[in-house]
Amino acid sequence: MEGSPHRRWSAVLTALCTFFALAVNSSVQEFLSIDCGADVGRTDGAGIKWVTDDGYVKTGTNVQLETSKIFPFYSARVFTEKRSKHCYVLPVRKNSTYLLRTIQYAGQSTSTASIAFPVSFNVTVNNEVWYSFSGQTDLDRLPFLFESVFYSLQKEEVDVCFVAGASGTPFVNSIEMRELNPLSYYEVQRGGVYRFLVFVGRYNTGQPSNSSYISYPDDPYDRYWLRVTNSSRAGVANSSVLAPPTQADQTTAGWNFAPERVQEDAWVGTDLSVQFIRAEGAPRAYAAWYFQEIRNLTAAELLRNPTQMVVGLNYKSLALNLSTFNPQQVSMLVELESSTTVDLNLISPNGSRPAILNAFELHWAYEVDQSTTNANDATVLKSLQSIFGLEDWQGDACYPVAWDWVACDGDSRIIELNLSDKNLTGPIPDAIVELTQLQKIFSP
Repeated sequence: MEGSPHRRWSAVLTALCTFFALAVNSSVQEFLSIDCGADVGRTDGAGIKWVTDDGYVKTGTNVQLETSKIFPFYSARVFTEKRSKHCYVLPVRKNSTYLLRTIQYAGQSTSTASIAFPVSFNVTVNNEVWYSFSGQTDLDRLPFLFESVFYSLQKEEVDVCFVAGASGTPFVNSIEMRELNPLSYYEVQRGGVYRFLVFVGRYNTGQPSNSSYISYPDDPYDRYWLRVTNSSRAGVANSSVLAPPTQADQTTAGWNFAPERVQEDAWVGTDLSVQFIRAEGAPRAYAAWYFQEIRNLTAAELLRNPTQMVVGLNYKSLALNLSTFNPQQVSMLVELESSTTVDLNLISPNGSRPAILNAFELHWAYEVDQSTTNANDATVLKSLQSIFGLEDWQGDACYPVAWDWVACDGDSRIIELNLSDKNLTGPIPDAIVELTQLQKIFSP
């Protein structure tokens, strides 16, 4: 596993002062949207069905956030019981790519139902430390959005765990999971090397800037786009020339295109480069750029004189020509090595038409740690949980941190069980001898 738990988070935590979707998404039936801590399910204004977290998590308490009027911030699941971790277990399909998103909103400090501060905890996806949340002041009570992209490999479930920190109680307001086309964000599985992408930001350029993430009805993955502008960069907006991606474009770009509302405005200029500060410990960066020529040109003029650009991520670059009004997408993955910054470069060659940029996004990329508890030990332990009445312990017994009453060795074998405080009665089950590396057992 690369990086410590406190280094595996986005360089920028984006506060969501306003949060909404604009219309019904065409793929809502494939979405899993969990309204954590809610008593009943609901359908939001975008037509997306939200369910309660019953059946996905077995610990925690429902808390209603009385001061919040913005969905999905009505409630939270708060994990008050002292445990090493509390886990949601979510269904996935084998060998599939998913976008995973959570929202952390502690409620206002004046509310009797707000989350107590200070609080700190880590959130993990299987073995990967996704982000660290630390709430110290009232500014940290604003809504925060976290997102990742992962590949499910051979498992039919994914563990999203809230790992206790030094203070307070972990909590979560919502968990959303969207299955992606297998060619989208292909870097999570390219060449048989599996990676976990940690979201930095996804930006809709040319729009009036505000603090809102917005989703659009024609985005099949229900992604959120942050509207950004820049006073030093010219903007252009035009929806009349938009054309859909061609079949060839969809194949080469991995079916990863921005929605039309994002594409219909853009930055233009000879140098549209953007720089980010590298997150501590991040080994790689993944970036994607979204292009569509929307300026007042004729099709013949654009074909005769394409828009020429050079796109780059740190030391890697490629030349790109826009010769039609169809959208194009470029993505890159680079090793960051000793770099302290990440440069998303976009320039136009001398004498050519100024470059155009409709949208872009950035993620940190980590290789996946595929360690799991030994399969035989996990099976035996599941049987013991049923016998002992400990079924509410979910997630992997050993990773990324072990259950409080289990100790594991470096080979993913269970070597110790501590049942002394579990109020158990009766004989020790015979099945325990099948834990062949067990060295100690502490019983009541």
